[in-house]
Amino acid sequence: MTPIRLSILLLLLAAASNPSMADEGAQSGPPATPDDYVNLALSLSPRNGAARAHAEAAQDATARAGRLPEPVASASVFVRSVETRTGPQQARVGIFQPLPWPARLRAQSSSAQAEADGAEAQVGAVAIQVEHVVRSRFWSLWELRQVQRARLEHLELLSRLAETTQARVETGSASLADLQQVNLAHARLADELRTLAARERSMEAALRAAVGLDGTLISLRSQATRPEPELPTADASATLSSLAMAHPAVDRARARELAAAHAVTTARSSRAPDLRVGVDWIVTGPALDPSIADSGKDAWVVGAGLELPLWQRSYGKDVASAQAAQRARGEELRQEEQDRQAGLTSALATVHDTARQHLVVRDTLLPQAEAAYTSVLGDFTVGKADVAPVLLAQRDLLELRVALDTTAADHARAWAALEAVCGSAIERRPATGENDDVE
Repeated sequence: MTPIRLSILLLLLAAASNPSMADEGAQSGPPATPDDYVNLALSLSPRNGAARAHAEAAQDATARAGRLPEPVASASVFVRSVETRTGPQQARVGIFQPLPWPARLRAQSSSAQAEADGAEAQVGAVAIQVEHVVRSRFWSLWELRQVQRARLEHLELLSRLAETTQARVETGSASLADLQQVNLAHARLADELRTLAARERSMEAALRAAVGLDGTLISLRSQATRPEPELPTADASATLSSLAMAHPAVDRARARELAAAHAVTTARSSRAPDLRVGVDWIVTGPALDPSIADSGKDAWVVGAGLELPLWQRSYGKDVASAQAAQRARGEELRQEEQDRQAGLTSALATVHDTARQHLVVRDTLLPQAEAAYTSVLGDFTVGKADVAPVLLAQRDLLELRVALDTTAADHARAWAALEAVCGSAIERRPATGENDDVE
């Protein structure tokens, strides 16, 4: 376990054992709300850490891309000295510096910088994706726990109904078949609750993985009020497309295309000759006749040369390969832009539809189901109805109470998807059900 993860674990356990810590600051208690989990994920998620490390590596690589080739030093000793007027040549020491074509160095440096910019944009894109996943999984866990709560309440209703039906069976005002129907509904619901408990553990594990928390932590909290149906404001709706096009994922694709364009320049410049300049020092011994002028004087040689690119056909293939890679990057950019536009349309439609569904359940269907259940239960109490209509009304009421939470969670997940597509928070207004059509 890394030190930072150990610190988070100790903090969570300490806060769980000492509730007063919750009043000491927003970061003192264990995570409970979507924002809490997002803030933890931005610091703990391995995906975020990997993206930041890749960006650092790409930025450091820019220094390597623009540097000159290393100079080459050489030394040699004359096995058989060459006698000259000033003395025998005994050794030769030289150094030369390759000088690539200037356009190549500039293109390599620009390409590396574009790759670094793309990696930096990837950090933002990954952070947005991590936030989207965390919020979606939080609301899925919240939804499941709300469903469990509603079904537990329904199980209590069935238990009371079973007691009432048992008493009526004993008095002869209800049949044994009625009691068996109630008991069957009770048993099926109890089994469903056990299944939901197993799913809860699975969803907790998924949320831990998204945040970057270790699996040894205590049960995760999911404290949040039921999301209200909301839609983008008029001003926000007008800028959604531009927000989507400014997403870091689009910036990443654009930077990669620019890097590929500079790679084409690099490939083309490889067909040009490179220059080499250098100097040689020739160590000379004393002449046989010491009276000769310049006896033993060393020789210095300055030279230059060209590296001739003879295999032009091969270099031409390199250029063609780089051009194909540039076209591929361009198509990837176009695909990213189209995906953003399609994702925006889909996410916006889902936000509107989930808001509509929640309003219908909350304002129309649920009140009707509550009224129907109250009426049927009254008839059953006075003996005007048997147990079957009561069970049916109870089931409808349960499903709509569950739907109230599931549609709210669907709406929250739809908002998470919309803001992930746009890459930023969006101004909202309450949805009223009137004039809320998709714009």
